[in-house]
Amino acid sequence: ITYKRINGTVVKIPWRKAVQDYVSYKLKDFGISEFDTLVINTKVLAQPLHIPTNEEIQHEEAERFVVPFLGDCALCMNPQDARDNNVAMMKCGHFYHKLCIVNWIARDLLCPLCEAVLEEQQNGT
Repeated sequence: ITYKRINGTVVKIPWRKAVQDYVSYKLKDFGISEFDTLVINTKVLAQPLHIPTNEEIQHEEAERFVVPFLGDCALCMNPQDARDNNVAMMKCGHFYHKLCIVNWIARDLLCPLCEAVLEEQQNGT
């Protein structure tokens, strides 16, 4: 920062480097509260690192498709395998054998693990 005081003297104040922070100067601290000319030279440094907002983080988490470790079906207690076409994933994230969950849904029951309304997850959506 270069400035010219009213009395004609020219003063330079060096910029302080700050990675992602804005650097501010109180004019009175540097005795430049009264000046004739103030010149601030700037240049673009490297693009700043993008820090995601809470909304962006929540959106990413909502789109994330996580397949938990499969164990036994909570309805029939028999083993299940994620590669098996007879296993259905519900929107709540729980897995059941298709035959087991179809019968459960037909009785208008909620998820036995989290009590969510049961809907089958279709192709990661």
